[in-house]
Amino acid sequence: MSIIEIAILALLTLNLGFSVWQTRIIGLAIQKLDSNIAQALPMVLQEAIQDLNLSDVVEPVNPIMQIIAEAIGNSVKPPSIEVTEISRGKDGKFT
Repeated sequence: MSIIEIAILALLTLNLGFSVWQTRIIGLAIQKLDSNIAQALPMVLQEAIQDLNLSDVVEPVNPIMQIIAEAIGNSVKPPSIEVTEISRGKDGKFT
């Protein structure tokens, strides 16, 4: 092997080592970021819900949607079945 080939292999090895090191550093940074986001998210959501003040938001019922909901509810109900008893005469015929 010539000196140039050895130098190229050394540079490739250093480049590979640097890539592995850089990937590890980025992975650790992402883990820390994920941990920080997981800790901050409940607090941020709680503040956002308090700021929204949802108790003041009362929307009236849309009459068209109410009619549609009633129609769907009525169509889902099973039809009422009335049973009429038919008696037989002494000769066995229905009367």
